[in-house]
Amino acid sequence: MHALAVALFGGSTLAAASAGWRVRESPCRWAGVGCDAGARVVSIALPPSSDTYEDGWLSWLAGRKPAGALAPDLGSLTSLRTLALPARGLRGPIHDVFGGMAALETIDLSRNRLEGGVPGSLGAAPRLAALDLSRNSLAGPVPASLATSDTLKRVDLAGNPGLCAPASARALPAARSPLPACGSPAAAAALLHPTIAGLPNAAPPSSPGLNATVSVVGGALLALLVAGAAV
Repeated sequence: MHALAVALFGGSTLAAASAGWRVRESPCRWAGVGCDAGARVVSIALPPSSDTYEDGWLSWLAGRKPAGALAPDLGSLTSLRTLALPARGLRGPIHDVFGGMAALETIDLSRNRLEGGVPGSLGAAPRLAALDLSRNSLAGPVPASLATSDTLKRVDLAGNPGLCAPASARALPAARSPLPACGSPAAAAALLHPTIAGLPNAAPPSSPGLNATVSVVGGALLALLVAGAAV
């Protein structure tokens, strides 16, 4: 847990402490961490951070930085039932460590800046029922294990333009929006016109209907706006 705390807060124990995660204390006393009677961590649930890209375009223009990453030792929390870290500014990969997390039921890592592929071990977590990885920067084929899982009831992968569904993973459980088939024109178009680097895959609060996927003309216009803001 201590390595996880340092990673989540970008390597800063001071930032962790300011959020109520004091590494010299028991994790059971940390804000947003729940433990059972045996002092085993069963839940990690932090609210969205006000210092991430979740605020939309203005936060991006202001140059705010992601808070941190997920530590590989997350898989050692074998009693964890809930992992909820939406809009925490997390970056980097989602490590393939979930197969041994027998108690895990809910994962919400939405609205971050996570990259790489969707781990196949998510489909092997024997109790996982809800998975939300929406609005990140994940890419590649979705593992077939998500479609064949006996426990997954809801999967949300929307807002990851680089993701595609192979034939073996077309029918994801209660998916909010279908993914393009790998190799299809729609999948190729998503790669050619991805979300602008550095912007969230969500509209800012004042414009909920805004689509973050832009054309070349739109990208050029934004570049002009940014250049003007820097003067």
